[in-house]
Amino acid sequence: MPDDTSNFAGDPNAPHGPAPYEPAPCGSAPCGSAPHGPAPCGPAPYGPGQVEKTHRFLRFLYLSQVPFIILVPLALAALPGGIGSKGGVFVYVMSVLAPIMVFFQALIWIATYIRADAAGVRIVSKAVASLLCLYYASALLCGLAMFDTGDSSQDRWNGHFEPSILERLGVEGGFSFGLAILSFLAGAAFLLMTAVAAMASNPLPKELRFQRRKPQWQEGPRTRQEEL
Repeated sequence: MPDDTSNFAGDPNAPHGPAPYEPAPCGSAPCGSAPHGPAPCGPAPYGPGQVEKTHRFLRFLYLSQVPFIILVPLALAALPGGIGSKGGVFVYVMSVLAPIMVFFQALIWIATYIRADAAGVRIVSKAVASLLCLYYASALLCGLAMFDTGDSSQDRWNGHFEPSILERLGVEGGFSFGLAILSFLAGAAFLLMTAVAAMASNPLPKELRFQRRKPQWQEGPRTRQEEL
């Protein structure tokens, strides 16, 4: 067989000579049924590295709800008139307001737990986080700005009051009392709004919310070739 010199005419530097040849690999081709079945559906893979580490504050609010169910009502009861004062405001908060606060905060925690468990994360939504922070801040401000009455009924009858913590820091008494009323009303509104948001909002961030694959019934009919 003559040497192959076809490349020499086009390029004098091209290698020429007999082309190397070897026997082609042979054998039985791999065979078997191609994998088929319904496409997997569900949330796209994510984990602490993608969600919980980038939303640590949302995770903190999710985990801190249980102790705050007790701590927030106690703070609202103990702060008026200074820590240690146990007058009429303390009794009123502990007997009337604290049970209501505990009920709604427990409801919020249960709702956020159910929603987070369904999404596969341990965080609260940004809406719930914002409203929770506003509620906590309102309760703290109300406790700091609220005065307390005397320990005995005679002290309350004589108009004896324990000044609020803000008054002791130099804030005018009337302004402090008005601030306590406004923060109380705002805290009640934020508590109700948080309960609604906890039951309605999705804690899964938007960047991951649309990575879920559609169920099979939403993907349309599969072709014969795909099934094979």
